[in-house]
Amino acid sequence: MHAVALEALDQFGDDLVANSWTTAELFGAHPKFGTMRVDACGAVVIGRRRTTAVLADRIEFGLTAYCRNVPGAGVGITVWDFRW
Repeated sequence: MHAVALEALDQFGDDLVANSWTTAELFGAHPKFGTMRVDACGAVVIGRRRTTAVLADRIEFGLTAYCRNVPGAGVGITVWDFRW
């Protein structure tokens, strides 16, 4: 995940900022269950593949995408702030 995240930030950092993607939306984890609950995980945490496009409403990873503002999906805390 680390290498993929760095590559995404390097290649698409300007697009992420321009589209107001937050740190938690990218690197989020559920506050109680971490990455075991994907409903609060961020795009980079779930995607784990090379980013191919960054748009206002989604981040694409080839044939899959992380969609922003999905009804019922929460935004977690950053994965580095998660503690068991």
